[in-house]
Amino acid sequence: MAKVFLEAYACDDYGDGPTFAELDVTPEFCARLQRLAALGTEHQLTELRMSDGPDAWEPGDVAQDMHFTMPELVVAGDSFWFTDHPKHAKYSVETRGIGITEFCNAVAKHECSDPLFFGEDVDALRGCVADNLR
Repeated sequence: MAKVFLEAYACDDYGDGPTFAELDVTPEFCARLQRLAALGTEHQLTELRMSDGPDAWEPGDVAQDMHFTMPELVVAGDSFWFTDHPKHAKYSVETRGIGITEFCNAVAKHECSDPLFFGEDVDALRGCVADNLR
């Protein structure tokens, strides 16, 4: 199992939201992503959405404060992301889209206990995680 941190953001310029999501990734999770991507391709679906979310939205009590109501795992082509909707908001929050092939290859090759980081600015994400999970 690999500890993974995914960059996250609010889908609104003025909305509050998490800055990252935490996920414990197993080989079964990667196999599930690959099956869903293949299913989408086979049936020419633009995306598949299912009720699922990361292990935690971070930092701190952001998930409790925002009262998320609709966790979803979204698979579109060879990408996936998580999304959720704060109870008293008119926007959603998401993790950055990540290529399934790249993600699963990185997880499969990962042999140490250090976490993996995925996002547009991995260095900033790494710093944010270090600052908030001490």
